[in-house]
Amino acid sequence: MSSKRKFKFSTSSIARLAVPPPADGKAKDVMFFDTVTKGFGIRVGRARPNGEPPTRTFFAMRDVQGKTKRVSIGRFPSPYGVERAREEAEEILRAWKKGEDPAAERRARDAQAVTLSKAVEHHVARMLTRGDQPRSIHDTRADAVRYFGRARGGAGWLDRELRSISRLDCLELHARFSEERGKYAGNRALRLLRAVYNTATRIYEDLPANPVIAVEFNPEERKRSPLRYADLPAFWAAVRELKNPVRRDLVWTLALTGLRSLDCRSIRFEEVNLGTEPMAFGDVVIPPGCIRRPAPKGGKRRRFTIPLPEAVLAIIRRRLADNPKLALAGPWVFPTVGRDGKVTFVKNAEEDDLREAFSYSPHRLRDLWITASTEAGVQMIHTKALCNHSLPSSGDVTVGYVRPSIEALREATEAVARFLLGKAGVESDDAGEEDAA
Repeated sequence: MSSKRKFKFSTSSIARLAVPPPADGKAKDVMFFDTVTKGFGIRVGRARPNGEPPTRTFFAMRDVQGKTKRVSIGRFPSPYGVERAREEAEEILRAWKKGEDPAAERRARDAQAVTLSKAVEHHVARMLTRGDQPRSIHDTRADAVRYFGRARGGAGWLDRELRSISRLDCLELHARFSEERGKYAGNRALRLLRAVYNTATRIYEDLPANPVIAVEFNPEERKRSPLRYADLPAFWAAVRELKNPVRRDLVWTLALTGLRSLDCRSIRFEEVNLGTEPMAFGDVVIPPGCIRRPAPKGGKRRRFTIPLPEAVLAIIRRRLADNPKLALAGPWVFPTVGRDGKVTFVKNAEEDDLREAFSYSPHRLRDLWITASTEAGVQMIHTKALCNHSLPSSGDVTVGYVRPSIEALREATEAVARFLLGKAGVESDDAGEEDAA
Protein backbone atom coordinates (compact mmCIF):
# COMPACT_ATOMS: atom_id res chain seq x y z
CA MET A 1 0.00 0.00 0.00
CA SER A 2 1.30 3.45 -0.86
CA SER A 3 2.80 5.35 2.08
CA LYS A 4 0.70 8.31 0.99
CA ARG A 5 -2.35 6.39 2.17
CA LYS A 6 -0.94 5.87 5.68
CA PHE A 7 -0.59 8.68 8.18
CA LYS A 8 -1.33 9.51 11.79
CA PHE A 9 -4.99 10.43 11.98
CA SER A 10 -5.91 13.82 13.35
CA THR A 11 -8.57 16.32 12.42
CA SER A 12 -6.10 18.43 10.47
CA SER A 13 -4.26 15.53 8.79
CA ILE A 14 -7.50 13.92 7.59
CA ALA A 15 -8.73 17.21 6.16
CA ARG A 16 -5.38 17.67 4.41
CA LEU A 17 -4.41 14.15 3.32
CA ALA A 18 -7.61 12.06 3.07
CA VAL A 19 -8.46 13.30 -0.40
CA PRO A 20 -11.16 11.85 -2.67
CA PRO A 21 -10.39 9.77 -5.77
CA PRO A 22 -10.00 11.65 -9.04
CA ALA A 23 -13.29 12.54 -10.71
CA ASP A 24 -12.16 11.05 -14.04
CA GLY A 25 -11.09 7.73 -12.52
CA LYS A 26 -13.04 4.49 -12.04
CA ALA A 27 -12.71 4.32 -8.26
CA LYS A 28 -15.78 5.44 -6.30
CA ASP A 29 -13.88 5.80 -3.04
CA VAL A 30 -10.39 5.41 -1.56
CA MET A 31 -9.25 4.12 1.85
CA PHE A 32 -6.62 5.60 4.16
CA PHE A 33 -5.15 3.96 7.28
CA ASP A 34 -3.98 5.24 10.64
CA THR A 35 -0.34 4.60 11.59
CA VAL A 36 -1.17 4.55 15.32
CA THR A 37 -3.95 1.89 15.41
CA LYS A 38 -3.47 -0.91 12.91
CA GLY A 39 -6.77 -1.72 11.18
CA PHE A 40 -8.27 1.73 11.81
CA GLY A 41 -9.10 3.56 8.59
CA ILE A 42 -11.24 6.11 6.83
CA ARG A 43 -13.04 5.72 3.50
CA VAL A 44 -13.36 8.81 1.32
CA GLY A 45 -15.97 9.08 -1.42
CA ARG A 46 -15.80 11.14 -4.60
CA ALA A 47 -15.92 14.90 -4.38
CA ARG A 48 -19.42 16.30 -4.64
CA PRO A 49 -20.28 18.45 -7.69
CA ASN A 50 -21.90 21.12 -5.50
CA GLY A 51 -18.59 21.88 -3.81
CA GLU A 52 -19.43 20.22 -0.48
CA PRO A 53 -16.66 18.12 1.18
CA PRO A 54 -16.59 14.42 0.19
CA THR A 55 -18.12 11.84 2.53
CA ARG A 56 -15.52 10.45 4.96
CA THR A 57 -16.43 7.36 7.00
CA PHE A 58 -14.30 5.72 9.73
CA PHE A 59 -14.01 1.94 9.76
CA ALA A 60 -12.23 -0.97 11.43
CA MET A 61 -10.77 -3.74 9.26
CA ARG A 62 -8.98 -7.02 10.03
CA ASP A 63 -8.35 -10.44 8.52
CA VAL A 64 -10.40 -12.97 10.49
CA GLN A 65 -9.88 -16.65 9.65
CA GLY A 66 -8.63 -15.82 6.18
CA LYS A 67 -11.45 -13.39 5.40
CA THR A 68 -11.25 -9.61 5.44
CA LYS A 69 -13.90 -8.08 7.67
CA ARG A 70 -14.75 -4.40 7.77
CA VAL A 71 -17.19 -2.54 9.99
CA SER A 72 -18.19 1.07 9.39
CA ILE A 73 -18.06 3.21 12.52
CA GLY A 74 -19.39 6.63 11.58
CA ARG A 75 -18.96 9.81 9.59
CA PHE A 76 -16.15 12.31 10.05
CA PRO A 77 -16.17 15.00 11.39
CA SER A 78 -19.66 14.62 12.85
CA PRO A 79 -20.78 12.73 14.83
CA TYR A 80 -17.38 11.00 15.09
CA GLY A 81 -14.18 12.83 15.93
CA VAL A 82 -10.86 11.05 15.52
CA GLU A 83 -10.35 9.93 19.13
CA ARG A 84 -13.89 8.65 19.59
CA ALA A 85 -13.67 6.72 16.32
CA ARG A 86 -10.24 5.30 17.26
CA GLU A 87 -11.58 4.07 20.62
CA GLU A 88 -14.50 2.32 18.94
CA ALA A 89 -12.22 0.82 16.29
CA GLU A 90 -9.91 -0.56 18.99
CA GLU A 91 -12.91 -2.09 20.76
CA ILE A 92 -14.02 -3.80 17.55
CA LEU A 93 -10.49 -5.03 16.81
CA ARG A 94 -10.19 -6.50 20.33
CA ALA A 95 -13.53 -8.28 19.90
CA TRP A 96 -12.36 -9.85 16.65
CA LYS A 97 -9.17 -11.00 18.36
CA LYS A 98 -11.31 -12.77 21.01
CA GLY A 99 -13.34 -14.51 18.31
CA GLU A 100 -16.41 -12.32 18.78
CA ASP A 101 -18.44 -10.76 15.97
CA PRO A 102 -19.15 -7.10 16.77
CA ALA A 103 -20.98 -6.60 13.45
CA ALA A 104 -23.50 -9.31 14.34
CA GLU A 105 -23.90 -7.85 17.80
CA ARG A 106 -24.53 -4.41 16.30
CA ARG A 107 -27.13 -5.83 13.93
CA ALA A 108 -28.85 -7.54 16.85
CA ARG A 109 -28.85 -4.27 18.82
CA ASP A 110 -30.31 -2.40 15.87
CA ALA A 111 -33.02 -5.02 15.41
CA GLN A 112 -33.74 -4.91 19.13
CA ALA A 113 -34.19 -1.15 19.14
CA VAL A 114 -36.30 -0.54 16.00
CA THR A 115 -39.89 0.43 16.83
CA LEU A 116 -43.00 -0.06 14.76
CA SER A 117 -43.09 3.70 14.17
CA LYS A 118 -39.55 3.58 12.74
CA ALA A 119 -40.47 0.59 10.60
CA VAL A 120 -43.43 2.55 9.18
CA GLU A 121 -40.99 5.34 8.23
CA HIS A 122 -38.80 2.81 6.42
CA HIS A 123 -41.83 1.44 4.59
CA VAL A 124 -43.02 4.89 3.52
CA ALA A 125 -39.49 5.70 2.32
CA ARG A 126 -39.56 2.54 0.22
CA MET A 127 -42.95 3.51 -1.24
CA LEU A 128 -41.57 6.92 -2.17
CA THR A 129 -38.55 5.33 -3.83
CA ARG A 130 -40.82 3.01 -5.84
CA GLY A 131 -42.90 5.97 -6.96
CA ASP A 132 -46.13 4.75 -5.34
CA GLN A 133 -49.21 6.93 -5.59
CA PRO A 134 -49.33 9.85 -3.10
CA ARG A 135 -52.76 8.61 -2.04
CA SER A 136 -51.33 5.17 -1.14
CA ILE A 137 -48.57 6.77 0.88
CA HIS A 138 -51.05 9.02 2.67
CA ASP A 139 -53.30 6.03 3.44
CA THR A 140 -50.36 4.05 4.82
CA ARG A 141 -49.42 6.82 7.23
CA ALA A 142 -53.05 7.40 8.25
CA ASP A 143 -53.74 3.69 8.76
CA ALA A 144 -50.60 3.29 10.87
CA VAL A 145 -51.90 5.96 13.25
CA ARG A 146 -55.51 4.75 13.08
CA TYR A 147 -54.77 1.12 13.82
CA PHE A 148 -51.53 1.21 15.81
CA GLY A 149 -51.67 4.59 17.57
CA ARG A 150 -53.15 5.15 21.01
CA ALA A 151 -56.31 7.09 20.14
CA ARG A 152 -59.81 5.69 19.46
CA GLY A 153 -59.18 2.04 20.19
CA GLY A 154 -55.83 1.78 18.44
CA ALA A 155 -53.34 -0.91 19.47
CA GLY A 156 -50.85 1.57 20.97
CA TRP A 157 -47.96 -0.28 19.28
CA LEU A 158 -46.17 2.54 17.45
CA ASP A 159 -43.56 2.98 20.20
CA ARG A 160 -43.21 -0.75 20.71
CA GLU A 161 -40.04 -2.58 19.63
CA LEU A 162 -40.82 -4.50 16.49
CA ARG A 163 -39.23 -7.75 17.64
CA SER A 164 -41.41 -7.76 20.75
CA ILE A 165 -44.59 -8.24 18.68
CA SER A 166 -45.45 -11.91 18.90
CA ARG A 167 -47.60 -14.16 16.75
CA LEU A 168 -50.12 -14.38 19.58
CA ASP A 169 -50.23 -10.55 19.75
CA CYS A 170 -51.10 -10.45 16.04
CA LEU A 171 -53.77 -13.13 16.39
CA GLU A 172 -55.41 -11.33 19.30
CA LEU A 173 -55.27 -7.90 17.62
CA HIS A 174 -56.77 -9.27 14.41
CA ALA A 175 -59.60 -10.87 16.38
CA ARG A 176 -60.19 -7.67 18.34
CA PHE A 177 -60.27 -5.40 15.29
CA SER A 178 -62.48 -7.87 13.40
CA GLU A 179 -64.95 -7.77 16.28
CA GLU A 180 -64.82 -4.02 16.99
CA ARG A 181 -64.22 -2.59 13.51
CA GLY A 182 -65.31 -5.30 11.12
CA LYS A 183 -63.59 -8.11 9.26
CA TYR A 184 -62.32 -5.88 6.45
CA ALA A 185 -60.70 -3.44 8.90
CA GLY A 186 -59.14 -6.35 10.81
CA ASN A 187 -57.60 -7.65 7.59
CA ARG A 188 -56.47 -4.20 6.48
CA ALA A 189 -54.67 -3.49 9.77
CA LEU A 190 -52.76 -6.77 9.86
CA ARG A 191 -51.89 -6.61 6.16
CA LEU A 192 -50.34 -3.21 6.81
CA LEU A 193 -48.35 -4.63 9.71
CA ARG A 194 -47.19 -7.52 7.52
CA ALA A 195 -45.98 -5.17 4.79
CA VAL A 196 -44.21 -2.85 7.24
CA TYR A 197 -42.52 -5.78 8.99
CA ASN A 198 -41.38 -7.28 5.68
CA THR A 199 -39.76 -3.97 4.77
CA ALA A 200 -37.99 -3.89 8.14
CA THR A 201 -36.55 -7.38 7.59
CA ARG A 202 -34.79 -6.04 4.50
CA ILE A 203 -32.92 -3.63 6.76
CA TYR A 204 -32.61 -5.45 10.08
CA GLU A 205 -31.60 -8.98 9.21
CA ASP A 206 -31.70 -10.21 12.80
CA LEU A 207 -35.45 -9.65 13.18
CA PRO A 208 -37.52 -12.79 13.85
CA ALA A 209 -39.88 -14.15 11.21
CA ASN A 210 -42.88 -11.97 10.45
CA PRO A 211 -45.39 -12.66 13.28
CA VAL A 212 -48.40 -11.93 11.03
CA ILE A 213 -47.80 -15.40 9.57
CA ALA A 214 -50.01 -16.69 12.38
CA VAL A 215 -53.06 -14.70 11.24
CA GLU A 216 -55.80 -16.40 9.24
CA PHE A 217 -57.38 -13.50 7.37
CA ASN A 218 -61.14 -13.14 7.27
CA PRO A 219 -62.79 -14.27 4.02
CA GLU A 220 -63.69 -11.25 1.92
CA GLU A 221 -66.47 -11.18 -0.62
CA ARG A 222 -66.55 -8.78 -3.52
CA LYS A 223 -68.86 -5.94 -2.57
CA ARG A 224 -70.02 -5.37 -6.10
CA SER A 225 -70.69 -7.31 -9.26
CA PRO A 226 -71.00 -6.30 -12.90
CA LEU A 227 -74.12 -4.51 -14.08
CA ARG A 228 -76.48 -6.98 -15.71
CA TYR A 229 -76.61 -6.85 -19.49
CA ALA A 230 -80.41 -6.70 -19.27
CA ASP A 231 -80.10 -3.42 -17.35
CA LEU A 232 -77.74 -1.75 -19.82
CA PRO A 233 -80.38 -0.11 -22.08
CA ALA A 234 -82.05 1.52 -19.05
CA PHE A 235 -78.67 2.40 -17.56
CA TRP A 236 -77.49 4.02 -20.79
CA ALA A 237 -80.72 6.02 -20.99
CA ALA A 238 -80.34 7.12 -17.35
CA VAL A 239 -76.80 8.33 -18.02
CA ARG A 240 -78.11 10.31 -20.98
CA GLU A 241 -80.48 12.09 -18.58
CA LEU A 242 -77.71 13.32 -16.28
CA LYS A 243 -77.78 17.12 -16.31
CA ASN A 244 -74.02 17.64 -16.16
CA PRO A 245 -72.52 16.82 -19.59
CA VAL A 246 -69.02 16.36 -18.12
CA ARG A 247 -70.19 13.76 -15.64
CA ARG A 248 -72.33 12.11 -18.31
CA ASP A 249 -69.31 11.67 -20.56
CA LEU A 250 -67.24 10.48 -17.60
CA VAL A 251 -69.65 7.61 -16.87
CA TRP A 252 -69.74 6.57 -20.52
CA THR A 253 -65.94 6.60 -20.69
CA LEU A 254 -65.70 4.46 -17.57
CA ALA A 255 -68.12 1.97 -19.11
CA LEU A 256 -66.36 1.74 -22.47
CA THR A 257 -62.75 1.53 -21.22
CA GLY A 258 -62.76 -0.32 -17.90
CA LEU A 259 -60.33 2.25 -16.52
CA ARG A 260 -60.07 2.66 -12.77
CA SER A 261 -61.98 5.64 -11.47
CA LEU A 262 -58.97 7.87 -10.72
CA ASP A 263 -57.25 6.93 -13.98
CA CYS A 264 -60.35 8.06 -15.84
CA ARG A 265 -61.26 11.15 -13.81
CA SER A 266 -57.73 12.57 -13.98
CA ILE A 267 -57.16 12.32 -17.76
CA ARG A 268 -55.45 15.35 -19.27
CA PHE A 269 -55.83 16.25 -22.93
CA GLU A 270 -52.05 16.14 -23.36
CA GLU A 271 -52.11 12.43 -22.41
CA VAL A 272 -54.41 11.46 -25.31
CA ASN A 273 -53.29 11.34 -28.92
CA LEU A 274 -56.33 12.46 -30.91
CA GLY A 275 -54.30 12.83 -34.11
CA THR A 276 -53.10 10.45 -36.80
CA GLU A 277 -49.35 10.60 -36.09
CA PRO A 278 -47.32 9.45 -33.07
CA MET A 279 -47.14 12.11 -30.35
CA ALA A 280 -44.27 12.76 -27.93
CA PHE A 281 -45.16 12.77 -24.25
CA GLY A 282 -42.24 13.14 -21.88
CA ASP A 283 -39.83 10.27 -22.54
CA VAL A 284 -42.37 8.15 -24.44
CA VAL A 285 -44.29 8.31 -27.70
CA ILE A 286 -48.07 7.90 -27.67
CA PRO A 287 -49.41 6.17 -30.81
CA PRO A 288 -52.49 7.62 -32.52
CA GLY A 289 -55.73 6.94 -30.70
CA CYS A 290 -53.98 5.99 -27.47
CA ILE A 291 -53.83 7.30 -23.91
CA ARG A 292 -50.88 7.41 -21.51
CA ARG A 293 -51.50 6.96 -17.78
CA PRO A 294 -48.32 8.24 -16.12
CA ALA A 295 -49.19 7.56 -12.46
CA PRO A 296 -51.81 4.81 -12.09
CA LYS A 297 -52.46 2.55 -9.13
CA GLY A 298 -49.09 1.13 -8.14
CA GLY A 299 -47.26 4.35 -8.96
CA LYS A 300 -44.98 5.32 -11.82
CA ARG A 301 -43.55 1.83 -12.23
CA ARG A 302 -47.04 0.71 -13.38
CA ARG A 303 -47.58 3.49 -15.97
CA PHE A 304 -49.03 2.29 -19.23
CA THR A 305 -50.21 3.21 -22.73
CA ILE A 306 -53.35 1.69 -24.27
CA PRO A 307 -55.61 2.43 -27.26
CA LEU A 308 -59.08 3.88 -26.74
CA PRO A 309 -62.17 2.83 -28.70
CA GLU A 310 -63.41 5.32 -31.29
CA ALA A 311 -66.52 6.04 -29.22
CA VAL A 312 -64.34 7.28 -26.34
CA LEU A 313 -62.05 9.29 -28.62
CA ALA A 314 -65.21 11.04 -29.88
CA ILE A 315 -66.20 11.82 -26.27
CA ILE A 316 -62.78 13.33 -25.56
CA ARG A 317 -62.96 15.45 -28.72
CA ARG A 318 -66.35 16.69 -27.56
CA ARG A 319 -64.97 17.65 -24.16
CA LEU A 320 -62.06 19.46 -25.81
CA ALA A 321 -64.56 21.58 -27.79
CA ASP A 322 -67.22 22.03 -25.09
CA ASN A 323 -65.31 22.49 -21.82
CA PRO A 324 -64.39 26.14 -22.62
CA LYS A 325 -68.08 26.88 -23.30
CA LEU A 326 -68.80 25.77 -19.72
CA ALA A 327 -66.05 27.98 -18.28
CA LEU A 328 -64.06 24.82 -17.60
CA ALA A 329 -61.15 25.34 -19.97
CA GLY A 330 -57.92 23.75 -18.82
CA PRO A 331 -55.90 20.55 -19.04
CA TRP A 332 -58.56 18.19 -17.68
CA VAL A 333 -60.87 16.13 -19.90
CA PHE A 334 -63.40 15.79 -17.06
CA PRO A 335 -63.13 19.08 -15.15
CA THR A 336 -65.02 20.64 -12.29
CA VAL A 337 -64.60 23.69 -10.06
CA GLY A 338 -62.89 22.97 -6.76
CA ARG A 339 -63.61 24.55 -3.40
CA ASP A 340 -60.87 27.09 -4.04
CA GLY A 341 -62.65 28.21 -7.21
CA LYS A 342 -60.02 26.70 -9.51
CA VAL A 343 -60.68 24.18 -12.25
CA THR A 344 -59.60 20.67 -11.29
CA PHE A 345 -60.59 17.14 -12.26
CA VAL A 346 -63.78 15.49 -11.00
CA LYS A 347 -63.08 14.14 -7.52
CA ASN A 348 -65.84 11.56 -7.31
CA ALA A 349 -67.46 9.54 -10.08
CA GLU A 350 -70.44 8.40 -8.00
CA GLU A 351 -73.90 9.44 -9.20
CA ASP A 352 -76.76 9.35 -6.69
CA ASP A 353 -79.48 8.70 -9.28
CA LEU A 354 -77.53 5.85 -10.86
CA ARG A 355 -76.58 4.36 -7.51
CA GLU A 356 -80.16 4.23 -6.29
CA ALA A 357 -81.54 2.76 -9.50
CA PHE A 358 -78.67 0.47 -10.55
CA SER A 359 -76.39 0.14 -7.46
CA TYR A 360 -73.90 1.97 -9.65
CA SER A 361 -70.27 2.55 -8.72
CA PRO A 362 -67.28 3.16 -11.01
CA HIS A 363 -65.82 -0.23 -10.11
CA ARG A 364 -69.02 -1.99 -11.13
CA LEU A 365 -68.36 -0.63 -14.63
CA ARG A 366 -64.80 -1.97 -14.48
CA ASP A 367 -66.23 -5.36 -13.46
CA LEU A 368 -68.69 -5.07 -16.34
CA TRP A 369 -65.97 -4.28 -18.85
CA ILE A 370 -63.75 -7.17 -17.78
CA THR A 371 -66.69 -9.60 -17.87
CA ALA A 372 -67.73 -8.32 -21.30
CA SER A 373 -64.19 -8.67 -22.66
CA THR A 374 -64.33 -12.41 -22.05
CA GLU A 375 -67.70 -12.78 -23.74
CA ALA A 376 -66.55 -10.60 -26.64
CA GLY A 377 -63.81 -13.13 -27.37
CA VAL A 378 -60.86 -11.01 -26.16
CA GLN A 379 -57.78 -12.97 -25.10
CA MET A 380 -57.14 -12.79 -21.36
CA ILE A 381 -53.64 -11.38 -21.84
CA HIS A 382 -55.16 -8.50 -23.85
CA THR A 383 -57.74 -7.91 -21.11
CA LYS A 384 -54.96 -7.80 -18.51
CA ALA A 385 -52.97 -5.30 -20.55
CA LEU A 386 -55.97 -3.01 -21.12
CA CYS A 387 -56.86 -3.13 -17.40
CA ASN A 388 -53.23 -2.60 -16.36
CA HIS A 389 -53.17 -5.86 -14.47
CA SER A 390 -49.78 -7.57 -14.19
CA LEU A 391 -48.89 -9.64 -17.23
CA PRO A 392 -47.47 -13.16 -16.74
CA SER A 393 -43.79 -13.17 -15.80
CA SER A 394 -43.26 -16.67 -14.47
CA GLY A 395 -44.85 -20.10 -14.57
CA ASP A 396 -45.40 -20.72 -18.26
CA VAL A 397 -42.08 -19.62 -19.79
CA THR A 398 -43.55 -18.93 -23.23
CA VAL A 399 -46.44 -16.82 -21.95
CA GLY A 400 -43.98 -14.78 -19.92
CA TYR A 401 -42.46 -13.48 -23.17
CA VAL A 402 -45.75 -12.25 -24.65
CA ARG A 403 -46.34 -8.50 -24.71
CA PRO A 404 -49.37 -7.52 -26.81
CA SER A 405 -48.96 -4.94 -29.58
CA ILE A 406 -50.93 -1.70 -29.67
CA GLU A 407 -52.78 -2.87 -32.78
CA ALA A 408 -53.85 -6.11 -31.09
CA LEU A 409 -55.06 -4.12 -28.09
CA ARG A 410 -56.88 -1.70 -30.40
CA GLU A 411 -58.86 -4.54 -31.91
CA ALA A 412 -59.62 -5.85 -28.42
CA THR A 413 -60.88 -2.55 -26.99
CA GLU A 414 -63.06 -1.94 -30.05
CA ALA A 415 -64.51 -5.42 -29.72
CA VAL A 416 -65.49 -4.83 -26.09
CA ALA A 417 -66.98 -1.41 -26.92
CA ARG A 418 -69.08 -2.91 -29.73
CA PHE A 419 -70.25 -5.69 -27.43
CA LEU A 420 -71.33 -3.30 -24.64
CA LEU A 421 -72.96 -0.82 -26.97
CA GLY A 422 -74.85 -3.67 -28.57
CA LYS A 423 -76.12 -4.82 -25.18
CA ALA A 424 -77.16 -1.23 -24.44
CA GLY A 425 -79.02 -0.97 -27.73
CA VAL A 426 -76.74 1.80 -29.02
CA GLU A 427 -75.42 1.83 -32.56
CA SER A 428 -71.61 1.89 -32.62
CA ASP A 429 -71.58 4.65 -35.23
CA ASP A 430 -73.70 6.83 -32.93
CA ALA A 431 -71.83 6.04 -29.72
CA GLY A 432 -69.76 9.21 -29.74
CA GLU A 433 -72.71 11.55 -30.31
CA GLU A 434 -73.92 13.54 -27.31
CA ASP A 435 -77.53 12.39 -27.51
CA ALA A 436 -76.56 8.74 -27.89
CA ALA A 437 -73.27 8.17 -26.08
